[in-house]
Amino acid sequence: MKKLLPAIILLFCFNVFAYSDNNSDAKGYFYSGLHKANAGDYKGAIEDYTKAIELDPNLADAYMGRGFAKAQIGDNEGATEDKKIAAEIENNEKEHKTAVIKSQSTNSLSGSTWTEATDNAAFKKRFAHTSVVFNNKIWVIGGTGSGNNLDNFNDVWYSNNGIDWIKATGNAKFSPRAYHSSIVYDNKMWVIAGLDMYIDSVGKGKGESGIFDSKNLAMYSYAGLNPLKYLDPDGNYYRDAAVAYANQWVLNRNSFYAMREDNLYNDCTNYVSQCLNAGGIETRTNWFNGPGEFKWNGNKENACYSPNWTTAQGLASWLRNDSDILAGEFRITPETTPDEINNAISGGGIAKGDLLGWSTSKNGEDIHHFGIISDIKDGQIYFNEHTNDYKGKPLNAKSFGPGDKSITVFHIKEDAK
Repeated sequence: MKKLLPAIILLFCFNVFAYSDNNSDAKGYFYSGLHKANAGDYKGAIEDYTKAIELDPNLADAYMGRGFAKAQIGDNEGATEDKKIAAEIENNEKEHKTAVIKSQSTNSLSGSTWTEATDNAAFKKRFAHTSVVFNNKIWVIGGTGSGNNLDNFNDVWYSNNGIDWIKATGNAKFSPRAYHSSIVYDNKMWVIAGLDMYIDSVGKGKGESGIFDSKNLAMYSYAGLNPLKYLDPDGNYYRDAAVAYANQWVLNRNSFYAMREDNLYNDCTNYVSQCLNAGGIETRTNWFNGPGEFKWNGNKENACYSPNWTTAQGLASWLRNDSDILAGEFRITPETTPDEINNAISGGGIAKGDLLGWSTSKNGEDIHHFGIISDIKDGQIYFNEHTNDYKGKPLNAKSFGPGDKSITVFHIKEDAK
């Protein structure tokens, strides 16, 4: 397994804070700073994070983001100070203790009564960690220390009762990280991306990439994930990761990729572009943040989305003419037989993680809608899509909309990156 080579990587797992009345403006500056940092404009990001902090001094994520940006320009001292402030805010708001609480309410859905299970759990005090329930156990994964201990962790703990905690590993295969995501999918636990705010000798903060999956986190596999500019260490398109992301966000929206508020649900192409990125397809200057940037949220901010990322015809043209990730196309029309589709599947021309493009022409031109193949079972293709949100929808004759004459399978190369 080659060493992971992150480019500009930034991912936050946003916490819920008691924001001030200036919440909306503060969050706006925060997201603007986030976009600028990912575009490499660290000084501009620092300015926006500072404005966010001025509007909401308790916005810990803004301090974390500003600390990361300061690290990139060599301000080691400032980066460390911002992370300490973020930790203090977390401590003040959440009263960080090595404690686990469980509901003692007679109605477990109400959550109105809480009883402390222990105030001295075996794992170290921490925040920005993740917790999941898997295999009838509670799991605590990674995070960063509180108080004067600001080191990130890559340890994994589990408990059957919330009182007695067992260390599964003190040094998992993934690097120490915080603000990551963890989910349960396909009978495995998955640890996704995250942020390492450790400041090294040259004053650089390190972002963390990768998807790590295993039933016990002892085995793992990699792929780059959102939000931006990851390099896949194996040089392969990780279809399972693309589908895992597709299933996670098919009925919701990832706020990092927010589009115009008046066009929130018209984002089929934005969605499948995210899925490709989650599978390890790295962003290019002509895909995501290249020419043709447009405004979002009215006229408040510039988004780093190119038409090739967000419009169906733009993405189709990019895949066909400007990218190197397309292995081939398979055209499905109302006249296509199940045997023809099965032959394409068995021949490797159709696979989960491939994209589907709807067209009003039989030759597949003028693509106006995109989806992603989420599964294939017994020759039946299932897909996810946004705009009209569907998860695991079977592809059949009813999938053709009014005026549609073909659905193109955009088959992604196995070694695409």
